[in-house]
This record gives sequence, C-alpha cells and structure tokens, in this order.
Amino acid sequence: MFSVFVSNISFGQGMDFFHGTWEEALEEAKKEKRLIFVDAYTTWCGPCKRMSKNIFPLKEVGEFYNDNFINLKLDMEKGEGLKFRKTYPVSAFPTFLYIHADGTLVHSAKGGRDSKGFIALGKQALTKNMASSPLVEGYENGDRDPATVLEYVRYLNGNKKSSLKAVNDYFKGKEGPFGNIDLEIIYEGLTRVDSKIMGLFKNNLDDITKVKGAEAVKNQILSAAKNTVNVAIEYESLELLEEAKDVVVDMLPEEDYFSMESDFIYHHALRDAKGSLSAAKKIYKTFSDDREKSYYILEKLLFRFEKEESIIKFCGQVCDALDEEEIDWEGKFFQGLQLHFLGENEKASEKAEEGLKLAGNSREALMKLRKLKQSIMNSNKEG
Repeated sequence: MFSVFVSNISFGQGMDFFHGTWEEALEEAKKEKRLIFVDAYTTWCGPCKRMSKNIFPLKEVGEFYNDNFINLKLDMEKGEGLKFRKTYPVSAFPTFLYIHADGTLVHSAKGGRDSKGFIALGKQALTKNMASSPLVEGYENGDRDPATVLEYVRYLNGNKKSSLKAVNDYFKGKEGPFGNIDLEIIYEGLTRVDSKIMGLFKNNLDDITKVKGAEAVKNQILSAAKNTVNVAIEYESLELLEEAKDVVVDMLPEEDYFSMESDFIYHHALRDAKGSLSAAKKIYKTFSDDREKSYYILEKLLFRFEKEESIIKFCGQVCDALDEEEIDWEGKFFQGLQLHFLGENEKASEKAEEGLKLAGNSREALMKLRKLKQSIMNSNKEG
C-alpha cells in the first residue's frame, strides 16, 4: 500500500552544490583534498533537467558525492561556463567532469544516468585519481619521509581507502616523544576507534590537541567512533558497538547523544524493531524538545517498521503530544505520515496541506510534503 512512497522519499538533502566561483572551487578542493565534480549543463537540455530533478536530490547520491567531491553546477552557455568550456571542451549535455584540485581532468562522461550508474561514475573517477597520484607512486616505491606519509594518509582517507596499514607500518617500533608531523599522522590515521592507532591517539591526546585544536580532535574522535559503529553493523557485532560508545563516553562525556543514536542506528540497520523502539524512546525522552533529533528518529522508525503496531502506537502518542500552536512543517509532515500509515488518508492529507502552508521556500519541506500527498493520492486510487 505504501511501497511507492517509502521507496521515493529521501531523508537526506541530496547533493550539496558549491556556490562560489571556479577558482574558489579549486581552492576548496585543495583545502579539502577532494576532486571537483562538475555538472556541465544547459537550461534547455532534457537529460540535464531529469538529473537535477530525479537523481541529484537522492539520499544515496548525496551521501556519496558530498563525502567525496566538491560539487559544482555550470551552465555552459553563460557566465563561467563559457570560460570553462575553453579549457575543458564540452560537446554534449549533460557532461560530467571530475577534476583534480590542480585543474587536471581525471574522468568525464556524457549523458544522464540512473543513481547506481551515476555513483559508479564517481567511483571510477576516485579510482583513476588514486592510481595517477605521484604520492601513491612515491610511497609504494619506498618513500617513508614523514611529510610523504602524512600526505599519503590524507590522500587515502580522502579517497575512502583504509589508511590503517600505512599508519601502523609507519609507527611500528617508533616511540615518543613525537614531533608535529608525527602527531598529524596519528590524528589523520584515527579512522576507527577499534584500531591500534586509538592507543597512540589517547597517549598523545594533549600534544595532538595543541597541534589541531580541541574542536578538531573532538570531531575526529566522533568520526572514528561512527566508522566503528558502521563496522559493528556490517558484522552484527554488539561488542564493536559498545567499544565505540565506550570511547566516546570516556573521551567526550558531554556527547551524550552519541550512545543513544548509535544504539538506534545499529538496531534500525539490522531491522530489529524492538531494539529500535527502545532506543528511540530513550532519545525522545531525553531530546523531545530538539525537533531535529526527535523527528528524524521517529520518521526513520515509521518508514522501516510501518506495520509494527507497537511503533505505530508510540508514534501516535508523540503526535498527540505535539503542541499545535508551536508545531512546524516537519511536525505536520510527521503527523501526516503517521496517519497515512494508519490508513487515515483524509486526515493525513489535511496535515500535509497545513505543512505546505508552513513550509515557506524550504526545498526539503516542499519535496517531502508533496511526496506525502502523492502517496496519499496513489493509496486512494488503489483503495
């Protein structure tokens, strides 16, 4: 009954596009150590429009491209697009180009793609970029200068390749005190908390903090812990999940949301309705005033477990507790979604309409609420 709606709504923002100039994009790519993805389009091109409407907004596309590229859209018939075409010839639309921060074209392709094909293009670009890097060649030819190792580790991380072996090999037999470059390598090498490098990171925490700053250190620990949670999900390992949580509790006790969110993410990913509901209740009880956190968790519950009576009941209780005078578009969407899954489509449609009046110019709000209305219409036709 709801399969069309569930498969088409995206919780993510899709691709984030850089809004600066081409030169600024190059600078950002250098700073972030990423490739630039360029959507070379025209306003009249049908496939270009379909990519922008149907593919770029998808969650899985956004997650991959936002993590790996600086994304840029350029109209090939005006502004910077005209200048861009003199350096990078574009003869068909859309053309997708993957460009190194030094301006070198790494990979390109013509024509629209579905989401899998589009992500595959990005992966091909990353592979080509990796293979062509002088850092790779230098490192693999035996260059173990600390500066080379540091850049190599950054390069591996930036291309979503594991740097753990390179870091472990570098520090094998080394003892402190460590200089700034070594501390940078430890910092960059902490990609999972279930790793040998975690011990080095803890033992040199004060010195690393002096070099990188407290905020960067906190973010690196959280990122590494999240990666370990993902590994825990992959191997269905509660032991790894607890290890990730323990590290954050020990090193970042103020980040109390992490443990609860990790519990939810783990059980939700493994389609464990009981565990997901238990974790969601803890989150909602603690963060009921934080709409961003609570709505996100509740929506994920509904989409994955829309037929579980205990979850529908809990979400209904949350809906009943919402203050109608303070509710925003997202609250209306959540109410409408819950009513839709209950089969109360007339009331669900009313909530969606109320949400649209509160949405303003929010692209995310308009997309989600319109898809909710479309799903309700489809459900009514089927009924």
